[in-house]
Amino acid sequence: MKFIRISAVFVFLVILAVLGYANSLHCPFVYDDYLTVVDNDSIRDITNLRWIFLFYVTRPLLNFTFAFNYWLGGLDPFGYHIFNLVTHIANVYLLFLLVYLFFQERSKDRTSGFLAALFPALIFAVHPLFTEAVTYTTSRSSLLSAFFYLLAFLCLTVFTRSESKRTRGIYYLAAFASFFLGLLTKEEIITFPAVILLYDYLFGEKNVKLRSRFWKYHWPFWAVLLVGGIARLIIFFRMEASHNLSSIYLNFLTQLNVSLKYLGLLILPTNLNFIHDYPPGGSLTDFYTLVSIVTILAILIFAWRMRSRFPGISFLAFSFFIILSPYFLIPLNEAMSEHRAYLPGICYCLGLGMGLAMISQRGEAGGKIFWKIFSLIIAGVLTLVFLYSTIQRNRVWESEVTLFKDALQKSPHSPRARDGLGDVHYGLGDAYRNSGQYEQAIKEYETSLAIKPDNLDSWVNLGISYGQIGNLEKAEEAFKKVLSLDPKYVKALNDLGVIAVIKNQKDLAISRFSKVLRLDPENFVAHKHLGDLYFKDDPKKSLNHYQMALKAKPFSSLRDEILNRIKELDKP
Repeated sequence: MKFIRISAVFVFLVILAVLGYANSLHCPFVYDDYLTVVDNDSIRDITNLRWIFLFYVTRPLLNFTFAFNYWLGGLDPFGYHIFNLVTHIANVYLLFLLVYLFFQERSKDRTSGFLAALFPALIFAVHPLFTEAVTYTTSRSSLLSAFFYLLAFLCLTVFTRSESKRTRGIYYLAAFASFFLGLLTKEEIITFPAVILLYDYLFGEKNVKLRSRFWKYHWPFWAVLLVGGIARLIIFFRMEASHNLSSIYLNFLTQLNVSLKYLGLLILPTNLNFIHDYPPGGSLTDFYTLVSIVTILAILIFAWRMRSRFPGISFLAFSFFIILSPYFLIPLNEAMSEHRAYLPGICYCLGLGMGLAMISQRGEAGGKIFWKIFSLIIAGVLTLVFLYSTIQRNRVWESEVTLFKDALQKSPHSPRARDGLGDVHYGLGDAYRNSGQYEQAIKEYETSLAIKPDNLDSWVNLGISYGQIGNLEKAEEAFKKVLSLDPKYVKALNDLGVIAVIKNQKDLAISRFSKVLRLDPENFVAHKHLGDLYFKDDPKKSLNHYQMALKAKPFSSLRDEILNRIKELDKP
């Protein structure tokens, strides 16, 4: 009977999630998907594990999943969306199993324990705030980190319930392996040791001191956290941090406000936006920052005071902020992104779902039936409302145009209006350009440049769009504008070289591509074009440039063309 019930829940949750995300399966790649998937040459050969792992050294397993998708279906977005949806369904079911096992031991009323597991899973399956994590291919990291987080937690739960030493050892190793694999997908899983220590403090054996349990079970996780955390910080400050990132202090203050914004969107998921142009925290005397500090302290103090009577409240409240803590410590280019709420959002889903389950336990005798029906109705209504909202939100992701128009509509007067609006218009320009609507793209790039006249990428893409409609003079003018702002911007130099090729100005083209190589000796585009330019007149130089091009990008989409040219040059 138990197996039938669990299986029925699984089927129901699958159907619910598919209903919510079916209209996202044919959404195209957007925005950073071009960086992480479309233009990511490392995913083109799934057997080249070294390149797959070194290309994205902080998230190699994430990159491997993209390589797996490419191996299965190339650059068809459908397969990538299926992978994301399957991972989300797995997370939903893991959450159900985790809570179900928890209440099996602690609840005498099996029905209430079942509802306490079902309600959070229903909410988690279709909460509209999670659409960015599920529908946006690049946000797969949030799905994978949540998967390994929940799997590790589930393994540890089974570990604590098992009596056989062999079974305990297997599940402990499985938990540790899940934690380690999670570290290869996204950094937020580094909070796992703190969350399970908190869980052990609140729900663990009271007859054994926490210190003893720490040295018996917890220390390996903390050792990995220490080594992994230090390594990640070194990589961040040596390879990723740049002058335009917020200071750690300013970022910390900003994230105080952002964390409450996430909580607000979980409670009332309206005005969802791909680009939250969130204002910096200012200072400790800033009104909104002070309100955030007071609010967070009030939540945590209340949760701490409830630790004996309602340990679940304490656990979920503290876990929410612990999971978000890496974003407090490491400044990122975007202060707020909705996919970052996916894993901490589970805490909210658990709190809301278990609150509804508690309502179902109210009353005596016949009154209990009323409260059970009442809680089921509330859960059902919430699920249907969230399902409808998720379906509607997914429609925004149907194209880059609809995505950025929605962002522009919702962020017209943000505190960072100048830069934010410029970025949105730039994104719209890219969306139109990628869909072949070059006239519209030109209008958007020009609007972006009216707001941000020093945006080099806008100038470059404006020039490319002019080139696509055959207006080479305007294109050349745009690329020269880039070089007036940054004489060493090789992308613009390459594009000027391409214009010279189109105009049959061979000497000028060679001069421009040669200048690119003086600035960037391994530039693929310059080597490829110089190989073409020298092909007839200087086979030796042509062969050298083709070989250098392949060395720079071994798995470029132009690989076969270059290899065929090399074969021709090798002919006697």
